Amino acid sequence: PQGGTSHPVWLDGEGVSDLAHSSSSNPSPHTHTRQHRQMVQRTGTLQTFRQVAYKTLFKHNSTGILFVIGGAIAGEALINNTFDAMWDSANKGKLAKDVLPPE
Repeated sequence: PQGGTSHPVWLDGEGVSDLAHSSSSNPSPHTHTRQHRQMVQRTGTLQTFRQVAYKTLFKHNSTGILFVIGGAIAGEALINNTFDAMWDSANKGKLAKDVLPPE
């Protein structure tokens, strides 16, 4: 305990406060604030996502390898199409497909 006291100490946003001598405006350690509930909810959601990902994708080596290879192929296609669209937009009117008549 902080400062040689034998009773619980609560860390609040301002610093350390003594629960035995605190006013009613300080939350008790058993009161969950909205931020704490949101943090627990996000952590729980993340943990659930990790469990599902492990059970469906990475539990067996073969499914993990297929997932990684499939992700690499899909990512490459996405990046390729994105940069092709950016190139076409930046060079509109200068490309052969814009200048040459259609066959």
